[in-house]
Amino acid sequence: MTDTLVSTVNGLLGALLCLRLNLSAPEINALMSHNVDAGQFFDRLAARTGQSGTYRDLVQGTYGMQDISAAAADAATDAQTASALRRFGTLVGNGYRVPLTNLFGLGLWSNVPVGGSDARPALRAGLNAYQLISFAAQAGPGAIDASDLVSLAVPGSTVRVSAVANGAMAQPRFAFGPASETRVTTSQMRLQLALGLPKIAVLGTLLDVNSLPVLFDIAPASAQVTQIACPTTDNQARDTQVAVRTESGLVRAYIGNVAPSAMTKAMPEITAVSPASLISTNVAGLVSVSASARVVGGAVTGASSTLTFGPGANGTVGSPQVPGTAASVRNASQVGATVNNLTTGLATGLDVRVSLLSGVIGLSTQPITSALFSGLVGSITTQLTNLVGSTVDPLLDSVLAALGIQLGDASVWVTGARCGVPVLI
Repeated sequence: MTDTLVSTVNGLLGALLCLRLNLSAPEINALMSHNVDAGQFFDRLAARTGQSGTYRDLVQGTYGMQDISAAAADAATDAQTASALRRFGTLVGNGYRVPLTNLFGLGLWSNVPVGGSDARPALRAGLNAYQLISFAAQAGPGAIDASDLVSLAVPGSTVRVSAVANGAMAQPRFAFGPASETRVTTSQMRLQLALGLPKIAVLGTLLDVNSLPVLFDIAPASAQVTQIACPTTDNQARDTQVAVRTESGLVRAYIGNVAPSAMTKAMPEITAVSPASLISTNVAGLVSVSASARVVGGAVTGASSTLTFGPGANGTVGSPQVPGTAASVRNASQVGATVNNLTTGLATGLDVRVSLLSGVIGLSTQPITSALFSGLVGSITTQLTNLVGSTVDPLLDSVLAALGIQLGDASVWVTGARCGVPVLI
């Protein structure tokens, strides 16, 4: 649990919820490492909010974040996780309202009356505690967009988060159901960053360089249960295997300015990217210096694969008490390709202009232009490369982890399986 991740979780979730969070590293670690019992969570939420009827009736409602967190705490399988959930709920309160419709796909459990989590045969499945509250925060009305003038930064980082937008959640994050009918997705995500660039020397003068706006447009990843293989042994919990067809999302990247509306929950298509000004000044009354950048990177398609869960498979099937091991469609090389698209585009997307001011004789602008261009390309390339690495500035990975996504990857958990009844993924 790094300081960067702790700071980013508190900053991002706090900004979404319009408050200042101060969850500790042990609390965040407990939330990320443990589950809450799915059925008990539904029942505790119904009891806490006076709901009756079926589970479908329950998840069609809108609830305060404190009630959601408290119900999750009541269903937590670990005391430290329960404590962290209760403190989170107390900090947020019930003023932040979350519709649950888009979080859960209940499938065959839709018509089961609330209060049935202990009935037999009930599905004993888990929901990761951090994913539950993070996805709930994103499903609510909160938004981090440019108009909010939100600046989220990690101390010592050269990167600032200037805007985050979530697209409509067309598919649930957690789903119950049989093979061929159970599907989950992430939401579409846009992340706008401001990369700090070092000063550039011109005629012995160090010029400030404006931060570089970089936008990542991340299409939804998806997963669908394709097969549940029931064992012939007596140990169903240990030997059941689940196959999940998984696809990671397409990724686009841009350097430049986009309309403020692009970074709202409506997430309109990006149709125009204008050059971002990096330098605009004159040096000692001798030369006028200007530089701007605009790059539209080509789309990098996602990967797809069938992941299996169970004995000897890609991942393991979990339970409320023991979180399963995730399996992933890894796309690390394509993350590199996304950045390479941007750095390659700098050759034509970086506009550097140097012109003489009146009264200057015998000064050539060509060496200055070349030095400026190479200096900017070098510093931008370094910052972009560091952005997806872990050696200098791992902020991007932390930001995405705080939102429950990975750039170009898709990770899937099967947190409960039973033959003849639904599976939760």
